[in-house]
Amino acid sequence: GQIFIHETGHAIVMHHYGIPFSPAVYIPFVGAVISMEKNPTSAYQSAIIAFGGPVVGGLGAFGLSTIGGVYDSQLCYALADFGFMINLFNMLPIR
Repeated sequence: GQIFIHETGHAIVMHHYGIPFSPAVYIPFVGAVISMEKNPTSAYQSAIIAFGGPVVGGLGAFGLSTIGGVYDSQLCYALADFGFMINLFNMLPIR
């Protein structure tokens, strides 16, 4: 769920810039990837596309954390923690 939300963030920004993209490919025990079928026109677009996943994924994790607080749900807290971690990991400058 959290990985899907994260990858959807990248896809939303690519769609906004009119950059065609592939469906998300899920790699077991690793994560997922969405490939651009056309390169961004600037470094700025590339950076915004890169940040799209962690921003939307972070919002999803924050939503789960909020639900965990309202319902005192340890499961929601754990899922939110996982969401925050995968989004922080995605911010590492690794290619």
